[in-house]
Amino acid sequence: MITIYPNGQLEYVHYTRDGKWHGAFLDYYLTGNLKSERFYENFRKVGIWKYYHENGKLWKEGAYKDFDRIGRWYIYDESGGLINRAN
Repeated sequence: MITIYPNGQLEYVHYTRDGKWHGAFLDYYLTGNLKSERFYENFRKVGIWKYYHENGKLWKEGAYKDFDRIGRWYIYDESGGLINRAN
């Protein structure tokens, strides 16, 4: 499924299977820059999730298995510098 902002830019791109989110889920800022990339398997959060600042730099990233965060998550400032690691 693709959703478009009124200005013509992509807002969301996501996939479903049997009516549940499945596969990549991408959402975008109004400017067209990527806001996040997330992954689902039958609506369960899985894999590496990444969120971006509006300027395009990575904001935070980490992994999910089922609905639970796993491992470390990393948070970055708007210039790309690491500011925090959390379990």
